[in-house]
Amino acid sequence: EATKDLENTAGLDKGEFWVHSSAVGSTARYLAEALKLDRPESYTAGIIHDMGKIIMDALYSDFYTEVLQKVEKENISILKAEEDVIGLDHGEIGKELCESWQLPQELIEAVAYHHRPSSAEKDSQIASLVNIGDAIARKLGVGSGGDATVPEPHPAALKKLDITLEQLQEWEEDIKAAVDRDKSILSILQK
Repeated sequence: EATKDLENTAGLDKGEFWVHSSAVGSTARYLAEALKLDRPESYTAGIIHDMGKIIMDALYSDFYTEVLQKVEKENISILKAEEDVIGLDHGEIGKELCESWQLPQELIEAVAYHHRPSSAEKDSQIASLVNIGDAIARKLGVGSGGDATVPEPHPAALKKLDITLEQLQEWEEDIKAAVDRDKSILSILQK
């Protein structure tokens, strides 16, 4: 709903985008709860982590068309294509949007640094939750972040949260159940 009036598009599938964003939020929230972290904003951070993509897709569709074509042609991440074509990435654009909305600093940093959580100046924990949430959502194939790449969680995120890839593997079924539960709620809201 929030983006339906943005008629210009470079071709980002907004339906799949929101499914992916919800899955990232669900996973970030699951991780926070499993690790007994007091991070009630983790779901919101996951939902908004890629907002810069929506802005670039709608407001800079000429440039973003080239980004999406490069992703498809070269089978690279959307992050790499954004940096190559535009010289900045969706995290930077998302940060500007979050600042203009005067969102709390932890949400701004989650959006800005979810690909580089150790760069967060004040709160690398929430950026780490979103980074790992993004990697897991992509691994599970839930929705689309705009490309087919499946990144590993950033080593700094794993270190910050003091978890291992093995732990994430052990939690995968529970994470998938949490994602599916939230996906069913999202599908009700879309009707």
